[in-house]
Amino acid sequence: MAAETDGRRRTYIPMLDEMLGGGMPAGTSMLFTAMPGVASEVFGCQIIAERMRNDGDVSFIYTNTRTPVEIEHVFHRYGWDLRSSLDSGQTFFVDSISPMMGMPAIGKYMIDDFKESEKVVAEAIADIAGGTAVIEDVATLLDSIGVDQTFDMIERLNEVARSNDVNMIYLFTRWNYEKVMLERLSRIVDCEVRLFSVEEKVVYRQVFAITKSNWIEASGTKIFFEVLEPGGVRVFIPKLLVTGPYNAGKTTFTHAIAPNTVSVERQTFELFPTTVGLDI
Repeated sequence: MAAETDGRRRTYIPMLDEMLGGGMPAGTSMLFTAMPGVASEVFGCQIIAERMRNDGDVSFIYTNTRTPVEIEHVFHRYGWDLRSSLDSGQTFFVDSISPMMGMPAIGKYMIDDFKESEKVVAEAIADIAGGTAVIEDVATLLDSIGVDQTFDMIERLNEVARSNDVNMIYLFTRWNYEKVMLERLSRIVDCEVRLFSVEEKVVYRQVFAITKSNWIEASGTKIFFEVLEPGGVRVFIPKLLVTGPYNAGKTTFTHAIAPNTVSVERQTFELFPTTVGLDI
């Protein structure tokens, strides 16, 4: 039974569900747009792995960049057991890369020409009614069958998904594409989450932000995250050190930026009581 909040299904990505008002409505699509160098596959892996484990979800993975064996290794690296779900039929691959590499196809469906992707994926969607599909990678389709054909295919697949209550998760590496094309891609999905990095002196931090949602207002709030192996996506909470002389207002300042902060006070007979710790 899928975990739902007012008809919305959890993604199990920390903070993302809260920002989406509980998750994704059934039959909607989500696009993860990642700048080169920022991991996007972990988001798709985490959504279907946690949904299968917690909700008994059924799913499939369409791959055109890595073989199913490589993807299984990715899941294992993050700490999720994909093999058991494959063996039980809870999930399966739509393999469009192995045949093109001259290797035996692995999965319930195989594709030996990217132009056949729409027909085969539509059949796979019907097999997982109420489940989740991960499409990796939109950039490969754009570069192989063209922009118009790819966008038309995504629109039609989203219609099939809506009629089967399937959540579509698209992974997209944003290479040097024209802005007008990126805007067009954003328009044909229900929700877009952008993944990028920001520089903090010499340290780069990864960030995600919802830039579009058809079911809730997108705030654009930036969430720092890190990817753990094992563990997957975790919210990164920066450490803050507040210093200053006695009675300078350090505790007052901390309470102002974090209202739920609880002070730990020290009482002394020699000097003055003072705050020695804060639980935020």
